[in-house]
Amino acid sequence: MIKITSLKALYRLSVVSVMLTLVVMGSISIFSVNKTVRLTDEIVNDSINETHHVMKLQMALHEVTMPVNDHIIHANPAEQDNYQALKQKVSQNFDATRSLETLYAEQIEAIGEARKEWMSALETADAIMMMKNPVGDPYAAARMELFDKQVENSISILDRIHHLAHSEIREKQESLYDIKEGLLVLMIIVFIVGVAISIYGFIVLARATFAPLEEVTTVMDRFSKGELDHRIDREMVAEVKHLADGFNSMADNIRQMKDELERLGIEDPLTGCFNRRKFHDDIEIELSRAKRLEEHISILMIDLDHFKSVNDNHGHMAGDVVLKTIVTEINHQLRDYDTLYRYGGEEFIVILPESNEEHARIVAERVRSAVSNTQIRIDGELFVSVSTSIGISTFPEDASEEDGLLHSADQAVYEAKERGRNRVCHFKDCS
Repeated sequence: MIKITSLKALYRLSVVSVMLTLVVMGSISIFSVNKTVRLTDEIVNDSINETHHVMKLQMALHEVTMPVNDHIIHANPAEQDNYQALKQKVSQNFDATRSLETLYAEQIEAIGEARKEWMSALETADAIMMMKNPVGDPYAAARMELFDKQVENSISILDRIHHLAHSEIREKQESLYDIKEGLLVLMIIVFIVGVAISIYGFIVLARATFAPLEEVTTVMDRFSKGELDHRIDREMVAEVKHLADGFNSMADNIRQMKDELERLGIEDPLTGCFNRRKFHDDIEIELSRAKRLEEHISILMIDLDHFKSVNDNHGHMAGDVVLKTIVTEINHQLRDYDTLYRYGGEEFIVILPESNEEHARIVAERVRSAVSNTQIRIDGELFVSVSTSIGISTFPEDASEEDGLLHSADQAVYEAKERGRNRVCHFKDCS
């Protein structure tokens, strides 16, 4: 059988074979395929545009929580400028997303709800940032929890736009199915009128057009249900390949944006280690595993001593260099399956699976020694060093749940600082 690489070549052969009847068939088929391509291009462009703006807005909402959290921890006036800039960035992203011409009523409504939730969060954040000395203030901590919850609510509402976009894709798929059915009817007419030659033309057209379109619609159906790893990968005629390439490009972009958003949701942007949210997810899994297997698990709460003086004396850029260097040094002391998290500001937590008190003390002492012996170069000439106070708590001896382990480790850190800092204390060492 002749291999057809273009629908146009197939239509020319059909015109020669069955004259006027196949001319009609070719015209209708070309129109249908072009309509399919235009519809798919519309899906691709609208989906990428909407998803891009919504994801940028969600990432901006994630970022704005950092200076508020840092303000509660350090009460550093410099965070005010950072907060104002990020707050304006969120507002600009809301405006940009709301102005998209491709949005329809339900998506506009979702953006409105998200913005309303953000305005409530903004009031809470503004109140926190106006506090002169929120460090250690339980009320400030409670307001921070409320702010985090309000931001998360706004982000969750924006997720509805993704679901609505998937629904829109599904609706447009139905139009593709209608086009396919129309082409099928056309092939039946060709079969009746063109007799043997028309049968040949029908087989060629069916193999060149239907199978790829069916694969396109099948993959798009799976994609609209959230199976984002599906791609169209097979030989097909040029026109349908253009459609498939457009879809694959859209799918790759959405997959990358989703992966990036997920990564930003669990990773500290400065140090590259996991963040507090990831810690809460992981400790729940590790505790469940330890209970099931009757194993020990320990956590190290690591607090940098007098870190505020580094920022005050050398600037925040120097402080950032110190934090990134310390993270590298801590990771060098851990096993492959131990995990480091930035819990907030200059405070870090390590989960040590299958580790009793004795092993946890050994690891903690290695970390403390490595950090205190590290000379950190600032601006090529100045060397800075810091020490750490490390608190340990162990499951099941000190606590059986996450909150208890955190509280025990925090008490141990407090004890280490009371004893002069740059030392390791276990919860049972507390007086």
